[in-house]
Amino acid sequence: MNPQGGYLNRFIDYSLLKMRLLHWFNFRHNLNGYLHWGGNYWSDKPFENVEPVINDGRTLLPPGDNALVYPNPEKLSIYSSIRLAVMREGIEDYELLVELAKRDPELAERLAREMIPAVLDYTRDNDAFQKLYQELLESPAWD
Repeated sequence: MNPQGGYLNRFIDYSLLKMRLLHWFNFRHNLNGYLHWGGNYWSDKPFENVEPVINDGRTLLPPGDNALVYPNPEKLSIYSSIRLAVMREGIEDYELLVELAKRDPELAERLAREMIPAVLDYTRDNDAFQKLYQELLESPAWD
């Protein structure tokens, strides 16, 4: 349910970039994970009600806080979500940064610092993100 506002998180009404940057934030601040409490805490109408009320009606969840996947009862399976795919991309970015740090720690730290200068100061522009991401992928350290 928190943090909200200018903080990075994975709510439906947040930009996808905020979700992907969660794991750049993890690298930047030497964190190794992100706790998801609700990957599939569905309401009775999960595609219509993305802000369910919990705790006997006392708590309204932020949009999408309760689920990253959705039920597909006809196939006894689940549907993925764009947010889950973006979270996976962010995790892959984190792993690339970890590997880069083994080869060129200064570059890995610089990229993370430029992407996430401070807790509430992070890249919000997709073009700026792509520029730093490309620098990560094309680092001479991979040679």
